[in-house]
Amino acid sequence: MKKIQAIISLAIVLCLLLPLSLHLTAATTLYVDNQVIEKTFFQKIIFFFSSVLNKISGITGHAIINVGPTETFTTIQSAINNASDGDTINVAAGTYTEINIIINKSLTIVGDPGDDSPGPGTNAPVIDGGSNPGDAFKLANGVSGVTISGFEIKGFTSSDTGIGNGVSAWVGSTSDIDIQDNYFHNLGWNGVMVGNDYSTNPTKWGDHTGWTIKNNLLETFEYYGFELTNTNDSTIENNIIHSDLTSNPSTCIMVDAT
Repeated sequence: MKKIQAIISLAIVLCLLLPLSLHLTAATTLYVDNQVIEKTFFQKIIFFFSSVLNKISGITGHAIINVGPTETFTTIQSAINNASDGDTINVAAGTYTEINIIINKSLTIVGDPGDDSPGPGTNAPVIDGGSNPGDAFKLANGVSGVTISGFEIKGFTSSDTGIGNGVSAWVGSTSDIDIQDNYFHNLGWNGVMVGNDYSTNPTKWGDHTGWTIKNNLLETFEYYGFELTNTNDSTIENNIIHSDLTSNPSTCIMVDAT
């Protein structure tokens, strides 16, 4: 919508300026040895707006949406609700007390990824569950092309099996998901839970593919650190896991690949 509004506005300006530009061109253009050395003022304006219009027309239409205490969107979920596939959501430093943030679009959601070492940067936004049951991020069935990077995620507890994850995708299928440069801790279940159990619910039948879990720091969780069930063509690499589990000792990574 913003792209369409910008194009319409520039088109109106061009329509208003073009007749005046054509009227003044002959009287004000300078020549040296029959070569034009200076365009008229209005020709320059026309050229400028034409260039901008061309650039806008070549843009993919993907928006950058900012989230923060002084931004239009003060919660991550509200930004997702107003985003379109392919958009980027930049989350400012601060604490966000959100539970079960639903991702049902192809989005890049980024805080402060920091450097090449595992974990986020020093200005990473914090998603705090406040010791309440639920997950931080929940991926919808069939979603693809999602990146979650540069967050501290903590304080999610478990009230039932499979609840209390940093990132949950216990649905039929997802694809091309990147979880990178995050710090997960104080979780009631997993850091990342991907898969399904082929239950009686047909929406949970399928496979997950193309997951990358990389450069994360994980500690203080209660079940599996990273779980990939019914998942293929995926990678877990360069993460640091400190296991102090109380209910299922030493299960840091569980892979049930297809």
